[in-house]
Amino acid sequence: MSTFKTNILRMFAVLTVSAFSLTAVQATPIEGEVLFGGTVTADTANIKDATMLTFGNAVVTDAFGAPALDNVGSGDAASFNNMNLDPFSAVEPLWTVLATDSGGTYDWMFDLTSINAIDRSTSSQLNVFGTGVLRSSNGDLEDTIANFSLSADSSGGRIAFSSTTSVPEPATLGLLGLGLVALGATRRRRGTAVSA
Repeated sequence: MSTFKTNILRMFAVLTVSAFSLTAVQATPIEGEVLFGGTVTADTANIKDATMLTFGNAVVTDAFGAPALDNVGSGDAASFNNMNLDPFSAVEPLWTVLATDSGGTYDWMFDLTSINAIDRSTSSQLNVFGTGVLRSSNGDLEDTIANFSLSADSSGGRIAFSSTTSVPEPATLGLLGLGLVALGATRRRRGTAVSA
């Protein structure tokens, strides 16, 4: 193989690995947990039979995580949109919190995109588990896939949210794979050229 072709392969591999590095640092995933307390009303007499939930006043009871979830504090007001359980429809956003710290003021929002399970096995209690996307108006943070859980009883409810770590995009992994293949091909061809 000519030196020109070897150098082109090497440049492609370096550019591919560099592109992977750049896309990995553009935005930071959100990690942490936000817990809420508040009231919820069902459309049925017993909450475990509910097909729709209407949320009343809610506040953050605890929040922790990095990055920046630290600026969401206990006592911050939260607004919730109603949730249809049967039939389910996505809620964008399910909840919103406006949080302020020394770094600025940011909106935090959670879009509920699916319900994974509804537990109605306990008398006068409802547990809902779902997934969605946590978003922030802070441009340095990426939208992050997250889990949602709700536990409510006939006397009100406790609402809990926790996020998961994000998974790399398939295109980014594909670029990394192409770069590694190109590096391997360059090394293999260099090895056969030396031994010949």
